[in-house]
Amino acid sequence: MTGLTLYSMPSSGNSYKVRLLLALLGRAYRHVPCEAGSVALHEAKAEGKAPFGKLPVLHLPDGRVLNESDAILWYLGAGTDWVPVDPFDQAR
Repeated sequence: MTGLTLYSMPSSGNSYKVRLLLALLGRAYRHVPCEAGSVALHEAKAEGKAPFGKLPVLHLPDGRVLNESDAILWYLGAGTDWVPVDPFDQAR
């Protein structure tokens, strides 16, 4: 697998915020849109690409998988201006 692959539901706010941060960071990624009831979502679940059947899901180049939009945002934001370095500032 090369690069980031994002499985997300275009109509979902949680999926949107991940796509937005990827765009703001200028990160290249492959997007696999999966609307509720779609063949793409069914295939993603059947192939184990959407653990627990929840979206968004981010597949990393090394094969690891992140789900839950907030976890994905923290991962993508680490080391950028979008996540403060100071733990106190992060908590505010």
